[in-house]
Amino acid sequence: MPITWKQEIAKENYKMFLDYQGHRRQWERDAIRFEDFRYGSHFSKAEEAELLKFRQAPLPISITTAIMDTAEAMMISSNPIIKTAPLINPFDDNYTMRSKKIAQIYDFLLKKSWNDSLGGLQYDRVIKDQGNVGHGLFYIVPRNEYGEFSVDIKHLNWRYFYPDPQVKDPFYENMDNAVIAMEVSKIHAFKLVKSLDENITEKHFEDNFVKGFESTTNSIEPSLRYKASKPGNNNIPFIQRMTMEEETVYILTPKKVQENSRGLETGFRTVTVITPEIEQKVRDGLLDVKTRRKMQLVEYTSIGGMGYKKVYPISKYNIVPVVYDHRDSPYPLGRVWYLYPLQRALNKFIMIAIINGSLMNTSRVVAEAQSIVNKDEWKTNFNTPGAMLEWRQSIPGQTKAPMFMEGKPLSDAWLRFPQYLTSQMEYISGIFGVMMGDNSNSSDIFSTVAALQSAGGQKIKRRMTQVDAALSRVGEVTAEFYKEYAPPNGYAIEIDKSNLNADPTVQTYNRMIPNPQNNQEVMIDPETDLGN
Repeated sequence: MPITWKQEIAKENYKMFLDYQGHRRQWERDAIRFEDFRYGSHFSKAEEAELLKFRQAPLPISITTAIMDTAEAMMISSNPIIKTAPLINPFDDNYTMRSKKIAQIYDFLLKKSWNDSLGGLQYDRVIKDQGNVGHGLFYIVPRNEYGEFSVDIKHLNWRYFYPDPQVKDPFYENMDNAVIAMEVSKIHAFKLVKSLDENITEKHFEDNFVKGFESTTNSIEPSLRYKASKPGNNNIPFIQRMTMEEETVYILTPKKVQENSRGLETGFRTVTVITPEIEQKVRDGLLDVKTRRKMQLVEYTSIGGMGYKKVYPISKYNIVPVVYDHRDSPYPLGRVWYLYPLQRALNKFIMIAIINGSLMNTSRVVAEAQSIVNKDEWKTNFNTPGAMLEWRQSIPGQTKAPMFMEGKPLSDAWLRFPQYLTSQMEYISGIFGVMMGDNSNSSDIFSTVAALQSAGGQKIKRRMTQVDAALSRVGEVTAEFYKEYAPPNGYAIEIDKSNLNADPTVQTYNRMIPNPQNNQEVMIDPETDLGN
């Protein structure tokens, strides 16, 4: 379907991006700091320089990383997968039976989408973002390749997502807009534009997408302009703005037996534009077209200075967040936020302990002025075994010999402090070292371990409850794409990777059958109709 490029879309996208970026900036700074902290970057450049001045080594022992890895491993160990449930009508047994059969088809399709999208990997990345910065994001999009329709379930990096700052819903459903923005190179941008519209030439791209973007930003305050508009920068912005708008879509269904039921030009059951080819088939009695108008997902995509519009006939956003601690805002806190101060205290302790150990192995001298004959010799040979060092009394009989100062070892209470900090970090995360074996002096080992495992397990279960709810929403959005987009006589093929010699499993849906009331026409079998 041809794309209509408009400069107004790019300008509106850019303004929305700047607005949402300004609201997100403070949370973004913290999020970057916490994500880097989780992966061992515990000191800023200024802190490292300051520590080195005092001969302190910036060497963190990252308990945070170990706790995060353990918590995430526990959350992904159950190998979750999205599912769907049939609609039950207690007063219509036939409807209930059809719903159960259709639910089984949906169950197969959702599992296939999850497996084909490498759902376990996407889920792992979402859980990492959730713990690091407060929310992880699933991104669901339909695709039609090689005649087989499917739905991709992807991970969306939090750095590129700019939500409506006024959103209150835990799944961000009441957003006025959602923005995805990133920089791409001009070369990559041109390839992307060319893949969407093969009629775009390199000169047209330079004049309208690159230079056109610079002209659209002239009305915006210079200090806020995107850096891609500066001379010499080889990147341009890629921005997607999603919103809910009232739109009209058209649902296509083949009517005649001789019609190739999979011969719809778009490959989708639902379209937003009636092309001349579709009109002709309607006049020939080959297609039936139903019109529907309601609030639907609209995606405005801009590359540089030009953009286009696309309508998805679904009633929900195709971005689903998994939030760690929802606080009625799109700027939540992750697990690292709670570990951050304790890890910093542990780092400080380690550095102090290293300094103390260094001082214990280095003797210091307190001497009266001019009482040491050759200071350079003392500095060079003081710690050398068998060295002969000279000292003299500046006033015979009155001055004292140099005194040797030795560092004192730290107390046992001080040395227990890191264990206390580590236990506190494990406690607030629900991850306990005692789960690997009791290291206390408790006489009742079983009750101690059981109590701690129960407390820790409940905290992980609480997080899993939030994840399960988000996965249910992912399943709903995926199922709605299949419901609205899946073509007639569709099919899905699943290959058993554990047994490549086994025959693949084929699941058909929207199967076309002769119309019982008119054998010259076809209809979708109600027992396989995903749009039912």
